[in-house]
Amino acid sequence: MFIHMVLFRIKKEDVPTYVIDCQVWAKEARRHKGFLGYHTLARTNSEGQYASFYLWESEAYHRAFMEKHHERLVELSKCPVEPLGYYNFESYDSNGAGKQKLRGGFAGAFGVGEALISSL
Repeated sequence: MFIHMVLFRIKKEDVPTYVIDCQVWAKEARRHKGFLGYHTLARTNSEGQYASFYLWESEAYHRAFMEKHHERLVELSKCPVEPLGYYNFESYDSNGAGKQKLRGGFAGAFGVGEALISSL
C-alpha cells in the first residue's frame, strides 16, 4: 500500500473550506483504479497544522492520478493553505519483515480515526 500525505498550515476559520476541498480531491480519486481511501487530520501537538493523506494500492496509481488531475484540482481548491511538507510512505507489517496489504479497514491498520477533522 502507498500513502501520500501533505501537511499544511491553515487558519482555524478556513478549516471547513479545507475539508470541502479534501472531499473534492477524494471524490475525483474514487473514480481511479487503485484508490483505497483518504483521511483529513488535525495535528494535536501543533496548532494550525492539518494533513490529508490518500491511500493507494501502489505508487504508480497515485502518480497516474496526480499527473492527470493535480493542476486542475489545485485550481478548484478554495482554501488558502501553506504547504509544510509532502510525504510518501509504503506500509510494512508490524515486525518490519515486509510489505503488507491493507486488512481490516484503514482505521484498524493505522489507528488514527480519533484524529479526524470530521469529529471536530
